[in-house]
Amino acid sequence: MSNNNALIPEYNLRNEKSKNSLNIQIEEETTNGSCISLINDKNEEKEEEIIVKKKPSRLTHNTKRVLWADCLRIYACFLVILTHVCGYYTNELVFNTYNWYVIKAYNGLSRPCVPFFVMISGMFFLKPSKKITLKQMYSKYILRIFKSYVFWSLFYNIINNHIIVNKFPPEFNKEILNDIYVNTILGYGHLWYLPFCIGLYMVTPILKLIIPDRKMTWYMALLFCLISQFIPEVFDIIHHFCGTNILEPIRKFFTQSLTVEMAGSFTTYYLLGYLFSTQKLKKSQIYLCYVLGFIGAILSPILGLLYSYKLGKGNTYYFNFNCFHICMATVGGFVFFKYTVNDYIEKIRNKKWVVKIICHLSEWSFGIYLLHISINKCVYLISDTKISAQMFNPLFAVPVESIIIFVICVILTYLLRLIPFFRVVT
Repeated sequence: MSNNNALIPEYNLRNEKSKNSLNIQIEEETTNGSCISLINDKNEEKEEEIIVKKKPSRLTHNTKRVLWADCLRIYACFLVILTHVCGYYTNELVFNTYNWYVIKAYNGLSRPCVPFFVMISGMFFLKPSKKITLKQMYSKYILRIFKSYVFWSLFYNIINNHIIVNKFPPEFNKEILNDIYVNTILGYGHLWYLPFCIGLYMVTPILKLIIPDRKMTWYMALLFCLISQFIPEVFDIIHHFCGTNILEPIRKFFTQSLTVEMAGSFTTYYLLGYLFSTQKLKKSQIYLCYVLGFIGAILSPILGLLYSYKLGKGNTYYFNFNCFHICMATVGGFVFFKYTVNDYIEKIRNKKWVVKIICHLSEWSFGIYLLHISINKCVYLISDTKISAQMFNPLFAVPVESIIIFVICVILTYLLRLIPFFRVVT
């Protein structure tokens, strides 16, 4: 990694011809990458537009939106759908069969999905040039996530669970109403990511205090990675595959006694997203990241399948987002998009229709994420649980079904965002 210690200022331009027209964010192209978050913020974009109008001379003909980050967000969104498609069929398949192995392998390969989102958020929120007061953090960012969380928790716990999945008209009794109350507060499945974001945003002002000191930021990121990911995984592998418990007290010391983290070990991804987006890597370092990323990616299904075979039943222990090999895969994928994908995109940047599609899909990724579980369940019910697991080869059926769900979610998100209320919660 190079010693690129200074951030180059970024200026954004929002061209909005109509309410539903394409919004293109223009950013000064630098080697530092761009700042893109899973949740788009309209107010911030308007503020940045004013800055540009006041200082038009600082924009050049060479300014452009950094599209590789948009592509990464879209890819991460698709991986989320892929992993949940696999999840629906895993429990129904016979252990140690071809179909079971294929679906477990897909599930393992898709695990960097959420860490990608967290790294993208780190790019967006942790840059020193982005000034955020506590009032802004709570009234602007956290409040919006909270509104989305409340609405979609009610949707999934009432509409999805008791009308779509069960039957219509729904039956409600005291026990069901209590379940709705509890699950609405605690969240439903994939909605865990929203309160997690709230927690991460709460500690963001603290993290931003150390960001100007790049060495300290690297120290914190590597410390969190070591304590919460690398050391636990090494001890887990020794315990699971060597059959010895002698190192378990040492493992517990690091994972339970030595608690050093804020907002969980996802802070590692948050910091790494900022660090890798703001440093220009040498070619040898880029290739090293690719190799480590590839190793991490294949370790997910390999370790998961080997441990399942050892136990004689399926499990997802090595599919945890905080496993070190998944961190390797995530960083490798992040660097791949920043350099290789970016090089390809630059060649087709003049094709406006391509840029338009990328920008729209990136903007709609939050809505796609929120909707996909319900659509996945509907497809699962319509197919009578046989479309991937029994009727077709899952090697092809799983990605095809994931693409179908993704396309349906894109269409629904577009239609919902035509309604002002849904623009707030998607």
